[in-house]
This record gives sequence, C-alpha cells and structure tokens, in this order.
Amino acid sequence: LMQLIHNISFSPDPQDFYTHLRISKNSRHSNEFDNLLKEAVTIARPKAAYMVSEVIHLSEEELSINNIRFASRLLSKNLYGTVYPFAATAGKELAEFAACISGIRPKFWIDYIQNMVLYSAVSALESNLPLANLSCMNPGSLPDWGIEQQRKLFMLLSGIPSALGIHLNQDCLIEPLKSLTGIYFYSDSLFCNCSLCNKKNCPTRRIAFQRQSWNCSNISS
Repeated sequence: LMQLIHNISFSPDPQDFYTHLRISKNSRHSNEFDNLLKEAVTIARPKAAYMVSEVIHLSEEELSINNIRFASRLLSKNLYGTVYPFAATAGKELAEFAACISGIRPKFWIDYIQNMVLYSAVSALESNLPLANLSCMNPGSLPDWGIEQQRKLFMLLSGIPSALGIHLNQDCLIEPLKSLTGIYFYSDSLFCNCSLCNKKNCPTRRIAFQRQSWNCSNISS
C-alpha cells in the first residue's frame, strides 16, 4: 500500500544559501539570486512516497521483496523483516523551470536549489517512517547493488513512480534527475552507503569512508 507525502513545505532562509553559494548579502548577485529563489519556491512541488514490505531471504546473495528478486550480498546481509522501499523527488515542475535557466551562475544556483528541494522531500519522508534507527540503501551507490537493479526497484515500487511523476531512462537514471529511490530499513549500526564508498570529493557524502568496513565487506570497486 502506497503512502504518498505531498504538500511538503519548502521555506528556505536565503542566508543559508548565501553562505554555501558564497553570495554577498545586499549585492547585485544576491538580488538576482533572491528573485530566482522566490520563483523556485513558488514552482517547486516536492513529493515522496513509500510502501511497507517484507523481506524473504533466498540465499546469502539474493532476496525477494513482494516477489521481486534482488541480487546483492550486502542487501541480503542488511535487510530483514519489514522494510520501506521509497522514492522522493524535487518534482518535474522545478526541473522544467530549471531547464529554461541560462547563464553559468544561475544554472549553478538552480542546481543547488533543486538539491535542497529534494532534501526537503527526503526529510518529510523520513519523519513519516515508523523507525527509530533509519538506515538506507540506494541502487547504484555501491558496486554490490548496481544501478541496473533500479529497474527491479521501480517494479517493486509499482504505482509510486507514476504518482510522483518520475521514470527511468535507458541508462537506469531517474528523470527528473533530482530524484532518489532506495530502501529504508532498521539497523542497530545505522548503515550508510558512504561508509563503503571510496569515491573522493563526493559532494553528497554524509559520513567518511571507512576502509576497515570496506575491506571486511569484500566488495570490489
């Protein structure tokens, strides 16, 4: 059963954006950015949805969720019992607006704004999940659960992608691009993809790469 979360509030403080984007307050650039942000806030329609599912283990490297099989040793190791497949998006409305923006600086600004709108959708989603310790895995974030399995996750999500206005392209990337899918699950150790990812200078890294954990996982990179 799909749980849809919409009417998500996005009311950012411009000062927070100035700091990250290195915009001087009351400057020509700040006025230009303020106008862009105000329009983006009016247009943005962040949305998210999740479903409650049960895991059936088939082997150390394969499991089934709602009769959809996933091949991943790490996924099979982490997921037990009840899990929460999900999708979240900054919305096609904002993506269409962003596509019309010209100029290097405004394009950079609107990209960051879209990231923050997506973050607001994910935050709203997490606040609705009945989990004390949230852990998450996303297809394509680690070699052990490749991006090609995004197709199976979309099959599992059933009507959620159409409800959110998202779809997969031929490269298994989600469109609009400022969207995210994955599976939330309970974990005492609060698993995070980033701990097993040795990609350098990643702008979305949440925690530091943990080489010891990566070595123990036996995941090739």
